[in-house]
Amino acid sequence: MNIYIVRHGKTQFNNEERMQGFADSPLLPESLELAIETGKGFKADNIHFDKVYASDLLRAVRTSEHIVIGMESNQEVIIEPLVKEMNFGAAEGQKVVDVWDQIAQSMNYADMAALFAVEHPHSIFDFVHQYEPFSEAESIDQFYTRIKAGLDKIVEENYGKGVKNILITAHGLVILGLLNVLGYDTGNSRSFSNLSINHIRYDGEYTVVDVNKSYIE
Repeated sequence: MNIYIVRHGKTQFNNEERMQGFADSPLLPESLELAIETGKGFKADNIHFDKVYASDLLRAVRTSEHIVIGMESNQEVIIEPLVKEMNFGAAEGQKVVDVWDQIAQSMNYADMAALFAVEHPHSIFDFVHQYEPFSEAESIDQFYTRIKAGLDKIVEENYGKGVKNILITAHGLVILGLLNVLGYDTGNSRSFSNLSINHIRYDGEYTVVDVNKSYIE
């Protein structure tokens, strides 16, 4: 069974470089067109989805809907809240550089750039939770446990039931986190491109086939 996990299209908060986890800002108009182009790419490659999922955040739902439009399909989008983005607590909606500068300076780094140059990407996002003003944010362990449960739930609902291809529209850290949990070396990546396509195969165990591909030129 093939699982294609796509990151949502670019949003207003992405454009403004604001923290966006549970916070949900609208997709940019051009993102809807690019989602349609992504759907056309799947169709051109003869990839047809038996099931289409999205997190419960509107940016993911709308991306899935427009991919389906591009495929000239009428597939229903199934909502799965477990694959929503990481919760950044009180940091939500704040400027990325402001949040990371605060965290960096609390750890005796000069600024965000200095922190990111030294600390491993897999641990950086746990620092949001560890910083007292943002302590209501998810820890990395909570986040990884939740998103893996979401992927396992989708697989359990479909494996061995005639389902060959599944689309899941999710989020940058969700994709990165799932790849890490599945043992794929994501190197120094801190996220993947909007509308990137990540292919996982499940045949009783997970295999990462391809990452960070795109139909968008």
